Amino acid sequence: MADFDPTDYDGRAGDPLNPDEPEDESGGPNPQDTPQLKDAVLFVIDASSKDCLKPLKPDGRCLLAEAMASAASVLKAKVISSPEDKVGVLLYGVREKQNPNNFDGIRLLLDLDRPSAQRIKQLQQESTRTPAQLAERYGVGRAVPVSDVFWTSTTIFNLGANQSQFDSRIFLFTCNDAPSAAREELAAARTRVQDLMDMGVVVEFFPLHFPGQDFSIERFWGELLPVDPTDYLQRAAVRLEDVERVVRMRTHRKRTLQRLAFHLCPGVEASVSVFVTMLEAKVPPPVYLLNENNKPLKAESKQICEQTGALLHPVDDIATYVEVAGHRIFVTRAETQEAKHFGDPSLRVLGFKPLSSLQDHHRMFHAYFVYPNERGFTGSAALLSSLVSVMLERKVLALASYVARRNSEPVLVALLPQAEVEEEGDQRQPPGFHMVRLPWAEEIRQLSFPLADGFPAVMPENLKERAQEVVRSLQLPDFVPGCAENPVLQKHYAAVQALALSEEQPEETVDVLQPDAAHLETKKPLFLAWKEALDAAAPLRKRGAAEGEGAVKKFPRREAPAVPVDLEAMRALVTSGEFERLTVPALRDWLKGQGIANTGKKQDLLDRIRAYCKGTGPEPPFSPTDDDLVEALEDFERQAEEERLNEEVAVAAQVPAKADFLRKRMQAGRTRSKQSVAERSGLVAFAVAMAKLSEEEQQMVRELGWPVELLEDPQKQPRLIHSPEEFARALLLQDHLEDIVILQDGLKRAGLAESEALPPWLSKALDSAEGSVLQCLRQLEPAELAAHKAALEFPDDRGVQREALPRPYPFCLWDDTGATKLPEASALPEAWRDLSQRLVAAEALKAKGELDESHLYVCELRRLRERAANDAAAGCGCKEPTKSLCRRHARDWFGELSRWTLYWNCYDDGIFIGGRGSGKGLHVDQVLWSNIGKQWRGYKLMVTWPAGVESTQYVRELPDAHFRPPLGEPQLRALRSASRIALLRPGDLFICSGGVAHATLSASKDVSVTGYESLVSLHPRLVAHLLETGSGSGPCALDKGVMEGEELRELRISLLQRLMALLKEQTASKLISEIESAAPFGVPLSLPCMALRQQLASAASQVAADPNFAVLAGGAGVCRLLAGSACLDRGKELGQLETPWKRLRRDGPEKTDMDLRSHA
Repeated sequence: MADFDPTDYDGRAGDPLNPDEPEDESGGPNPQDTPQLKDAVLFVIDASSKDCLKPLKPDGRCLLAEAMASAASVLKAKVISSPEDKVGVLLYGVREKQNPNNFDGIRLLLDLDRPSAQRIKQLQQESTRTPAQLAERYGVGRAVPVSDVFWTSTTIFNLGANQSQFDSRIFLFTCNDAPSAAREELAAARTRVQDLMDMGVVVEFFPLHFPGQDFSIERFWGELLPVDPTDYLQRAAVRLEDVERVVRMRTHRKRTLQRLAFHLCPGVEASVSVFVTMLEAKVPPPVYLLNENNKPLKAESKQICEQTGALLHPVDDIATYVEVAGHRIFVTRAETQEAKHFGDPSLRVLGFKPLSSLQDHHRMFHAYFVYPNERGFTGSAALLSSLVSVMLERKVLALASYVARRNSEPVLVALLPQAEVEEEGDQRQPPGFHMVRLPWAEEIRQLSFPLADGFPAVMPENLKERAQEVVRSLQLPDFVPGCAENPVLQKHYAAVQALALSEEQPEETVDVLQPDAAHLETKKPLFLAWKEALDAAAPLRKRGAAEGEGAVKKFPRREAPAVPVDLEAMRALVTSGEFERLTVPALRDWLKGQGIANTGKKQDLLDRIRAYCKGTGPEPPFSPTDDDLVEALEDFERQAEEERLNEEVAVAAQVPAKADFLRKRMQAGRTRSKQSVAERSGLVAFAVAMAKLSEEEQQMVRELGWPVELLEDPQKQPRLIHSPEEFARALLLQDHLEDIVILQDGLKRAGLAESEALPPWLSKALDSAEGSVLQCLRQLEPAELAAHKAALEFPDDRGVQREALPRPYPFCLWDDTGATKLPEASALPEAWRDLSQRLVAAEALKAKGELDESHLYVCELRRLRERAANDAAAGCGCKEPTKSLCRRHARDWFGELSRWTLYWNCYDDGIFIGGRGSGKGLHVDQVLWSNIGKQWRGYKLMVTWPAGVESTQYVRELPDAHFRPPLGEPQLRALRSASRIALLRPGDLFICSGGVAHATLSASKDVSVTGYESLVSLHPRLVAHLLETGSGSGPCALDKGVMEGEELRELRISLLQRLMALLKEQTASKLISEIESAAPFGVPLSLPCMALRQQLASAASQVAADPNFAVLAGGAGVCRLLAGSACLDRGKELGQLETPWKRLRRDGPEKTDMDLRSHA
């Protein structure tokens, strides 16, 4: 049959000729159809000769690697198209023995099993090894009896592939044409091959030879395998570049659609097989699974009585009828089947017609291929071969009646003969018939196309020539059906492959259907010429359109009214009804400016505005118009400006010109004229609107028991930042220890939106969460659960944070026995750290009633194993591996600016996921650092307390206490003492300190998703607070939850190394005015270089004075810190900054240390 069938149709999708035809009602398949078996392919690779390590072509892979690559290619094809098939890989002639028969020199590299991502990766990795690596790994060149190889193959198929379920094959790769000269060995091998053939195993032989060498199949293999030596000499010596393609082609089984009788005339009958030559390829439908065990669900339909609700039997309780003239004519089931019966499945010839009688428009569907089936009737091949020859000679086609199934309707088909074509002894085109379905008379439509007005009855020759030129210029001479891939399928399978193989990104697919814009631009003159000829041929159409005949009348468009600036103007629009013509964005903006909820549909917004203007809506927000409030705002802005300039003056104290300029600027600010009252009032109104919660947000907070007045208290509100530049300044230059700084819509502006930052599998699980974290975790694949870890926390009956942990073996995973002590998280075995074990523990606690599903909180979700850094991080110089799930980080956005920190963690930053009412209890982070947060989904309440004594006090009084409803008096008292309380909204990018007492609570019905990156800026207060980590005394001393021991020591060493490297770099660099980020995404950032350098100098002095760091740095290290600090304090440049370092090398650390300390 050669390889004419490109579709691998297996008959499981029904008959494409009759897609709506029901299954056979008598039950079971047609008697002529055989059950479809699954494939079991065993790759047997000869490594008994050292020639297997030679490259098959220059700069190519060796035989061993080539065969493994072919096996990997087959696995990748089957993992999508035939996941139930089995593939194995067997090596013989190697050092180790690993096989079911325990024979020497035979190693079963891959068991005969279903394809999986792990098996594909293993083979791909092996195929990339060099010959030297393969020789060291496997030890090739060992003589092994071929009989043992086939005997082992027999055992493997007996153990892994049942003959009743699998169609077994062996793919034998070898470059040795004479593995043995002994006749006894040949006889033993022939016996084992016969055993395989008796089992129904087919041996596909792949002889590979090297350039300049011959492969003689007669020497050994021709006497062993049932093949024609002449045929294999002509075509079986595989071309080297086609090995993988030929393997994939041979694994592509040609399965029949059906086998049926072929009636030529009364008394003359043959048997034929019908094959599908092409079939529409579709994205496979989804498979629905049960949440509890991921087993496929089975759909089952039942009829239920509408009155009683009882189940109805399809035969005894249900009747069918046909309505005729208003009367119901009932038809029994037997009568229905009899009406559908038109004979047994067959193909019956009715007569012959000339080939020219079949027109292109007669083809309703694609053709099928009919081939003789010699197994059905002996002599069928000879009969149909003679029939094909005669029909080709007379140039006729056959008309036939085709009944596909017992109860199928007959269809009229045309049988087009096809002759056999051979090339170099290889069959390229088989003999047979192409079967084309023809339309019935009722299916042909008579269409008439009247000539459009203005066009002449006969088209001018000039117009025809212009059209022909366009057609000729756009011809595709190289196009043949099947040369273009379906972009939808390519993209789908690329995504499936990426998920199956745990790849970061799917492979890029090319959409071949996109027009070639550059090529079409070159043909523009031809189109213009055609248009001119068209206009010339139909002047009435052109003139009629110009004069209004048949032209569409255009009415002037009414412009939307201007957006009102005050309440009176909006009331006027409401009275006139014109406010309904305002756009939705305009309505939302006006409501937001008035401090009113701006969510919902347009009608909701209109109703809200109408009620507000009539005085029946919510109370109008405070609208400042008096001079006192304007003066207070001016004073506030002036003080903020002076504070910022004071910082710059302090930084520029060593540069007189800079300091004088800043002082003059401050003086000008104090004496500048006041702005207009209207302008100031607008700024105040904007500030009030931004600080005020919407109605929905207030209701959300009230339902959680948090006092709304505390969130709207100006003393406790977060600092809102309106530009990325201000956010960068707040993070790197300003003190945010007791503050929460929010950049609204910051994730989008920073290029950190969920679609860009989070992996798709997590977003997909979140979409199906339905507000439940447990439901979200159930959506994850077992591979994802096993590859990640997180803490699953929930509040107990006392409102104290508790973690769902597995119990140590041999105790039950969730039984709480008094004799069993719960292990610390750090002491858990690695097998218990993955997310799947945590999920088992959470499910068990829920089953016992100890866990409320809505209160479950996922903490620190990250990978269990390291992965390579993302491209953005590598571009910023951060090439270390990471366990983070995020594909993009805020550190990547800051680019070069991120280096101006003591610490910025993107190695194991975690993701927190919680449903409404879940969150993190009151605590202080294990290191007194800052956090930059990303609120991807949902709303979250965050509260922080003042640093020092007050934070320590609340951590001791309310350790890990949750702030979920109902709140007790201790929690309410703590909230009233908080420094900041903020409602984080979706899309917020924010800064907070983890070095102070803080707590969070998810507020929205949907799950909230937040990510944090820990960092320490160079601000003096934040550096001083960091140095308090691990302190046994003082205002920040804590009893537990603090990093200590070797982990804290390693952190201090990394901070010291980072600080020393940054100092050395800056003391050898020329002073510039600004430092800009070079991030590949997000809004670019820039900060003054002088301010950063002065903070760096201050941080160096603080670290040098800290005893913990001084011990780690040693005398020379302290001297280097002080030297760099002194150089940066003076603001000197390249030539002057090298002196202290040279003096350190010349005079030694002791003298330099004394000089620098006295100078500083």
